[in-house]
Amino acid sequence: MGGIIIINFDKEFDNLKRSLKGKNDYLFLVHDSNDEIKQHYDSNFKFSVDLDKFRESQLSKQEYCNMRNINYKLFVIPDRSVVLKNHLPFDVGEPYRMVDELSDVAIDLLPLFYDVDYIPTDTHITPLAAIKCGIYMLYMLHSEKPLNYYANLIWSSVILELSELKGDLISPSNWSYDFDEYYKKYVQYQLFGADLKHSYSEVNNELPPEFKKVGKRKTFYYRNENSISDKTCLFFTASSGIYGKIPLIAYYREIIYYWDHWYFNQDLIDWFKPDDIIELRVERFLENPLCPIVKEGYYVKIPLNMEIINYKNEDNTLIISVDIKDYHMMPITTQCSIFVDNKLLKRYDICNKIRNIFEIDVSTLENKMHSFRISFESTDKTLSHEFNANLIKIDSGLYMPIYINIQKLNVSDNKLNLKVSFADYSMTAVDSNCYFSIDDKNVCIHELDKKFNHNLTFDINDLTKGKHKLSIHIPQSNKYNETNKEKEFEI
Repeated sequence: MGGIIIINFDKEFDNLKRSLKGKNDYLFLVHDSNDEIKQHYDSNFKFSVDLDKFRESQLSKQEYCNMRNINYKLFVIPDRSVVLKNHLPFDVGEPYRMVDELSDVAIDLLPLFYDVDYIPTDTHITPLAAIKCGIYMLYMLHSEKPLNYYANLIWSSVILELSELKGDLISPSNWSYDFDEYYKKYVQYQLFGADLKHSYSEVNNELPPEFKKVGKRKTFYYRNENSISDKTCLFFTASSGIYGKIPLIAYYREIIYYWDHWYFNQDLIDWFKPDDIIELRVERFLENPLCPIVKEGYYVKIPLNMEIINYKNEDNTLIISVDIKDYHMMPITTQCSIFVDNKLLKRYDICNKIRNIFEIDVSTLENKMHSFRISFESTDKTLSHEFNANLIKIDSGLYMPIYINIQKLNVSDNKLNLKVSFADYSMTAVDSNCYFSIDDKNVCIHELDKKFNHNLTFDINDLTKGKHKLSIHIPQSNKYNETNKEKEFEI
């Protein structure tokens, strides 16, 4: 490993959300699922990826595409903590980079990047850097022409536009610091974006329904009658490809921008039959790939999505409305089993229908907390799925407990400032009224409105110096159990 431990990263990142202030007004990502900074600079970091399996997966993709006369390459955008390591708030050694060990199956884009290619307040590269990447990717796919050939064609096809961006690292959900002058300075960041000089069309309506979404992410299908070539391209990427699609739209007659999470959708490949497949990943995501072995007739099973739409109690019957879809937001056919305290109560057949109603008799259950489980069997293309919760039996119904977390409470300028989060047993945002009181005197009725986090400010001019009690109360409904939370504060 190139880097050495010179700092306690856990301590350094303690009490931060997702953003870390670096030098020269650069922000960095922390507490991400891939531990970007630790990947590169913590010699004790435990990697989960199997490099041999990753390589085998990439070679199988290459072989699959070769058999179909498709030109395929994987490109890797270097992490910002690698390129901007001199802007980190602490000194680090040389980074360890997994991509260095995968040079036979992945093309590292590091030589293209400089400090200015990263947006200071955002995890993404700039639109101009994305164009630079697009040009280089085209050259690597079609190297019979020199790099300057593609550069001249692409730059002559685009027009630059000054725009404003609110970076994702400075969004309230990620921002770790006070809303100070730095925040006010950079909450709107100006940068140059790009679009094509000539018009092009979005033809998403021509996509089969199973390809229109991946999770909640929309697929985009573009057609450019003024394209540089008559080739077609399938662009497997994520948010990193948002800006990178512009040079590709300029070059290709048709391109599908597909938010792929390492699934390598063979059905889409066989339907679209592209000339080229470009897979573009940010470096930190090499840590947790799926590594499918792609071959004829084999599919990577995709997750199943279950969403509780409505929940109510009627005369000792629990009635749940549930939407069940695969990862492409399509209905599936499977079997569902419902358990209470690990005892099978009911089995349902899910027959290619998204909205399903489950009715469970709870008349024989005791008045206490019970474990509740909905289990879905796997299919040839979807994984099995389980939903687990604890429900409280009270007389004729089962009710959801609510979890109240007071994340922040402080007093300043005769005001009580609060940040409180609310979630039900399934970690879903709560839809209910909430009552706030101080020293048993009501001060506010607040509608939670299915939002997790709530920022509230109460005027406390009338309170005397000393200790006081804040109370939060959610009344029982036909869905939620009565919930109370108390917290002392001092003026």
